[in-house]
Amino acid sequence: MMLSLVYNHGFRNHQFSDLALSCSKGHGRPMASKIEPRILDAAISLFADYGYFGVTTRDIARKARVTEGSIYRLFSTKDNLFGSALDAVVGHLLDPAQFLLMIFENRQKQEFPEAIAPPIRQWYSSLTHQSARLMIQACLSKNEKWKQAAHAPLEKIISILAGSMERESPKAQARRTSASTVAKALILALFQFKITETASRPSKEESEQVEGILQHWLHAWEKG
Repeated sequence: MMLSLVYNHGFRNHQFSDLALSCSKGHGRPMASKIEPRILDAAISLFADYGYFGVTTRDIARKARVTEGSIYRLFSTKDNLFGSALDAVVGHLLDPAQFLLMIFENRQKQEFPEAIAPPIRQWYSSLTHQSARLMIQACLSKNEKWKQAAHAPLEKIISILAGSMERESPKAQARRTSASTVAKALILALFQFKITETASRPSKEESEQVEGILQHWLHAWEKG
């Protein structure tokens, strides 16, 4: 699978409370509203680091400081919990429609390279270390639903970027596969960088390296 090419070991624990909280909204259950975010936070952290089979509901309960029974009461099964964790991280990514709209609006005022850079940066910013790692774990699983859920947001961004490139360049229009390949190269390079990024690295250093990847890609595309 496409994402398995960028799988990286050595995962570290990170908190993911924002995603857990956003996923829990709207349930209308007082008790669930208090403990469900903690469960999702713990599940995202552990599943991202160790995969589905490397984590038990007891591990998650211990990390979330809840009873194992609470997990089954709220999610019924471990499968459902993993699916909810995956939904949370995918839901936190920049929406493909917003990505396309940003390119369109920027293109009214700027040349194409300058127009696509900000949406790409914003997409990368919406991708956290754990979301990338959890998506990889989903792709490595045998669950086709999880694989599709993890692949879809990346494929959509790649498709939009490739389509934008084709509209801008007659040369790219004549070679559709090439535009798709070039777009995929950038998105997967950034995705891989996010996976391998460490919490100890200063955010300024990360931003500089991401900018280097983006500018190198833009230069190669313009020359191409």
